[in-house]
Amino acid sequence: MIALVLGEARFLGDLCNGLRRGLITPSAVADWDVGLALAEADEYAAAIVVGPPLGWSMASAVEGLRRVTSAPILVVTDPLDVQARVAVLRAGADDCIMTPFHHDELLARVLAAGRRVGVTPSAILTFGDVILDLSVGSIRVGAGSPQWWRPKERQVLERLMLSGAAMCTKRRMFHALYGERDDGGPGNRVLDVFISRVRQRLRECASSVSIRTAWSAGWWLEIKNQEGVA
Repeated sequence: MIALVLGEARFLGDLCNGLRRGLITPSAVADWDVGLALAEADEYAAAIVVGPPLGWSMASAVEGLRRVTSAPILVVTDPLDVQARVAVLRAGADDCIMTPFHHDELLARVLAAGRRVGVTPSAILTFGDVILDLSVGSIRVGAGSPQWWRPKERQVLERLMLSGAAMCTKRRMFHALYGERDDGGPGNRVLDVFISRVRQRLRECASSVSIRTAWSAGWWLEIKNQEGVA
């Protein structure tokens, strides 16, 4: 279950950590234009708005987000009066939670929003003969013993498994690994290195799963046939 989180960078860290405890994978973005592009290009179980962009009202921000996604929208905001809350909901938000709040409450509301659209988180991700247990971070291939890969390698595999046979774009992978970085973060070459490492690990385990590449676009998982051809 993947949630897009948009808002002020100073609030995103703790909020995303709380979501991960509930087995929700956050894709955190502080730049509003980037967030809208992600929302339009990819499917998310929910979109969480933590503050509007500079010069926008919260209702205007929600209205803009609603134009590009059908995912449930949850708004996290400082206390609003009744009229402002009504405006946010009429603009397209599905829920509004005001500070101060407990992270367990936000998590419960995100899960409830996901259930309404038929999406629930799972501790176990499976694709072909690869099994990833998010609760402990272990990876098992076929009947092999559990393995614990390096954190970034496991995150790459997790994002690929969440996308499955659909393409995981480079932009989406970058935000899964690094979130929104003030310094721009590492270049795409670093993503290629991690993909190469994960691909090599799957080969070493004789997995039936392979990683396919669309250059300059992204990657997806595929199951090889008995002759080893994807």
